Amino acid sequence: MTDQQHPDNLPPQQPGGQYQQGPPPGYGAPPGYGPTQPPPRKRHRVRNTTLAIAGAIVLIIIIASVASSGKDNAAVGSSPGSAASSQAPSPAAITSSPAAPAAPQYTPEQQQAIEAAEQYLQMGSFSRLGLIQQLDSSSGNGFPESVAEFAVNHVKANWDQQAAEAAKGYMQQGGFSYSSMVQQLDSPYGNDFTYSQAVYGAKAVGL
Repeated sequence: MTDQQHPDNLPPQQPGGQYQQGPPPGYGAPPGYGPTQPPPRKRHRVRNTTLAIAGAIVLIIIIASVASSGKDNAAVGSSPGSAASSQAPSPAAITSSPAAPAAPQYTPEQQQAIEAAEQYLQMGSFSRLGLIQQLDSSSGNGFPESVAEFAVNHVKANWDQQAAEAAKGYMQQGGFSYSSMVQQLDSPYGNDFTYSQAVYGAKAVGL
């Protein structure tokens, strides 16, 4: 029996009758025998962390600069000059509407004469001179002539219309021609209208 066939030279037998592959116990693995180890990976954790920190710092700087510029703009907008301009009144506010004229002040006698003249105009037809005579007559109101004239000058009266109203009253009595109506209206013994007012009254009633 040769050495190759000697049982001592055979590799140890595994359970089940199979022989163990590889070098016998006590022998080191030959070069190139066994699994190869992968090359160690390069770790960039430190570099990535550094870049992240640097990026965060840059972002913080950008945000701070934007906020600072916004505050500067707000400060410029609220500067004393702009505040003064906003508080300055507009020309329309300065130019106020003219104040209403104060109510005229009359003496008690003047006020009484004005009220009496207005009542006469509501009751009948009066010319300007006829109303003055009614106010200053002793058989009328007895006001002084100056007060009677003051009152007539301060009432609102349409003397042409007053002449037309007087002519209507005469027409109800009957018997008036155009010329007689004009004479009655402008006569001092009649209504004492002016001639033009008397003509207007006569024409207003169709004469």
